[in-house]
Amino acid sequence: MDGLSEKKVLARCRLSFQTNPSMSLPSVETNSPISLLDSSLLIRANEGRTLHAFGHAVVILLDGKQTGGKFTAFLNITPPGGGPGPHYHEHEDEWFYIVEGRVSFFLNDTWTDMFPGDCVYSPRGSVHAFKNNQPIRVFINIAPSGFERFFAEAAEWWANPERDMSRIAAIEEKYRTFSVKQ
Repeated sequence: MDGLSEKKVLARCRLSFQTNPSMSLPSVETNSPISLLDSSLLIRANEGRTLHAFGHAVVILLDGKQTGGKFTAFLNITPPGGGPGPHYHEHEDEWFYIVEGRVSFFLNDTWTDMFPGDCVYSPRGSVHAFKNNQPIRVFINIAPSGFERFFAEAAEWWANPERDMSRIAAIEEKYRTFSVKQ
């Protein structure tokens, strides 16, 4: 800091704000996130929309409306024994960042254990799956956006105690996600 103490720098900043009427102190926004396309967006941990489907909690952090259709970002919280079977997406690329827990990923016809800090990329058309024997948290991005609507429809289906399997098959078809037998 060029020989200035932190205390002196803060004092100069305060003086600048007080003597220059065109400057104002920044305010801290605590309202729900607002997105204007082509602007930055802050989403706090408790502001995501949580959906429950297939035994997972899916916390949508950024959806297509907020990103201008570019991508969807969500946190997948999965209890032991969870994870989707082998499948592929016809229209979306997907990448995963392991936040917590050990998870086995199926990629390129091989199961590989992944740990916190590891990252997986699965391009559209690539068969992938994951499974776990302990609780996991995985941050997932999917591009382009729109797949958040798959989770919203699947959550409605999951909430029904008498699940019609033809309905989930129709949802998968609608979002061009296809299961693959191993």
